[in-house]
Amino acid sequence: TCYISFSPGSKDAPEPFFEDILEDVRALEYPTDALNDEELILDLFRQAISSGNPLEQVSITRDRDAFIGIQVSEDKLRATLTVRKGRGYGSPLILKEVSSAIRDSGLKGIQTEKLKEDVISFYRGKAHDLEDYVLAEGTPAEAAGDPEVECEVTFPPKDKMEELMTAARNAGESRLQGITSLDEFPLEKVEEMAPVLRHQPVARIIEPEKGKPGHDVFGKAIDLPSKKEAPIKVFDNLKIEQNTVVSQIAGVLDKAVVEDVFYFRVRPHREAEVLVEPSPDNMSAYLTIYPAEGTGKTLKVDDVLSLLKERNITGGIREDEIRSAVEAAGNGETCEQVVIAEGQYPKDGASNKLELLVDLASGKKVSILQNGRADFKNQDLMTIVEKGQVIAKMLPPDEVPEDGWDISGKEIKAKEITSIALEIGKNILQEADEDGSTKLIAATSGELFYDRKFIDVNNVHMVEGNVNLKSGNIRFSGSVNIKGTVEGGFQVFSGGDIQIGEAVEGSLISADGNIVVGHGIKGCGKAVLRAKENIQTTFVEHARILAVKDINVKSYCLRSMIKCNGKITLGREKGNLIGGEVKARKGIEVANLGSPQGAKTLVSFGQDYLVEDQVELEEREILKIKNKLVKFDVYMNELEKKGDQGKLERVRKEKLKILKILENRSLRLFNLREKFEEHVPSEIIVHGTAYPGVRIESHGRTYEVMKQVSGVTFFFDQESGRIRDKVLETK
Repeated sequence: TCYISFSPGSKDAPEPFFEDILEDVRALEYPTDALNDEELILDLFRQAISSGNPLEQVSITRDRDAFIGIQVSEDKLRATLTVRKGRGYGSPLILKEVSSAIRDSGLKGIQTEKLKEDVISFYRGKAHDLEDYVLAEGTPAEAAGDPEVECEVTFPPKDKMEELMTAARNAGESRLQGITSLDEFPLEKVEEMAPVLRHQPVARIIEPEKGKPGHDVFGKAIDLPSKKEAPIKVFDNLKIEQNTVVSQIAGVLDKAVVEDVFYFRVRPHREAEVLVEPSPDNMSAYLTIYPAEGTGKTLKVDDVLSLLKERNITGGIREDEIRSAVEAAGNGETCEQVVIAEGQYPKDGASNKLELLVDLASGKKVSILQNGRADFKNQDLMTIVEKGQVIAKMLPPDEVPEDGWDISGKEIKAKEITSIALEIGKNILQEADEDGSTKLIAATSGELFYDRKFIDVNNVHMVEGNVNLKSGNIRFSGSVNIKGTVEGGFQVFSGGDIQIGEAVEGSLISADGNIVVGHGIKGCGKAVLRAKENIQTTFVEHARILAVKDINVKSYCLRSMIKCNGKITLGREKGNLIGGEVKARKGIEVANLGSPQGAKTLVSFGQDYLVEDQVELEEREILKIKNKLVKFDVYMNELEKKGDQGKLERVRKEKLKILKILENRSLRLFNLREKFEEHVPSEIIVHGTAYPGVRIESHGRTYEVMKQVSGVTFFFDQESGRIRDKVLETK
């Protein structure tokens, strides 16, 4: 407030000039616009002169009450303070009232010390008003972006696509049956087509970066906007797995973009494929036909004959076998390794000779697939024989040599052999025949070794190093001993035990006996181990383990699917079972179950899980039969319309047979389900700690570990039908 003092002099003295007063006010750096009007101020002087009374500290400032205001923006993201000092004879500004107003506002995140310093500085300073002082600021929510769709299939040129489109249009309704999306996604809407394989990724949903929640000036959370759906619709034979659209069958991918939405569908489409394979000695030719599916092109006899001509196969052709195979393929059957050409072996004149009765492995480390690609994993390196199989004959002498010919018509000259010097191993039996020959019979199942000087059967297949491109996949009727590692993408099948010295990567291991892995299993989500006996290893990571009997893991098991009809045992000190799904008929014994981070771990026990597999298999077979019955009904309707009563009656009888099969399978399914419900005495024993995130299941009942417990046994109480726990009894 600006005050003035004035001593009136003689009444004849002139009044003070208002401009002089303003000049003095400016010298005090006081804002002149805060003063009273000129006339009011001059009137004060006139009254003092008239009365002769001096003015002592009289305010010449406009009266104004002090003001304290807090403003919050409409979106509650900004709060500001306005403070005005009182002046003249208005109410003064009181700092406590400023503090009370801020405290009562409920604002969060105020920098108290700085605010106090700034308000006191204003209070003590010359400024009259503190305007729009920022008290607090919130943080706005950051919305996520829009998801995008990226196609992962390379579409063929336009002429190839026209070929696929023509095949689809000419296929007819019968070959498009089962495609449920034709009304919503007709062929006319399709913009691009491409052949795809089963399990092939066809598109990917690219999720945007996640948004961030915010908070207002009162500390309350500001929620994120709702997540937008990806602009994609998938139809027949496609499945979205972890933001990847995966084809469930081999066929043709249909793609279109309708109003910025991607449409995808896979139609069954496979042209009939024919493969002609000459034997290594060019003495026979084998025909394999994979039938057409969906809208694929069918095969004719002339197609096969043309292929034989191209392959220079002209001798010993069996046209009847070709016609039968083509007809069967036309009915949807796969014909494999049908002999369609045979040459004539020469008869060598000799004192004796050996006739091999098995086809020896070609020794090729690569096989050519039907699509023309080279397969380096499935190599033809072993000749496998079964116990009791006649491997060869030691034939008596032939008096008259006779020339032969191969399937290309090339003549094969007979030759004289004076004698055979052949050492016969301990696993081959010799049996004399009535015609004077001697049979060589396998005394055990295994790998045939024959180098023209020595012949024997090895019942254990040894791999000195790793199973990789050098060894190829292993498929052996006896036991397999691998000193190294089974590398990712390879397979080992054994009719006996499998011993692996080092590790198993993302591969398939199958044994009719036991599987022992020296180091451990790093499955990368791809490894599958199955044994009809037991499985033993050091650790398991991201793998699928199946055993008919017991599974023993010395250390930990991480995020894997494990199933056995015996007992699963992990080491008492480091045997941690973390994540994944585990099923054990006779129970589980571990050090720790789950993890402190709450890894989701599902454990099932007390039931016959081999029976569970049979239930699932039976359900799938019943579904196939029901689908087949639907096709029968469609076919019978067509025959009824055509008036073909003879064929209709035959089809009706065939349908009755299938209905009987369905009845028998349904009864078997009922019995299997009853058997699966039978309880097997078993327990889940945890020597260390069971953590939250663990869910235990048996007979459809579940038990969730809600808090960390140690030294506990879980069991199924048949009286109450519930899973209970008890303190582990220490020995």
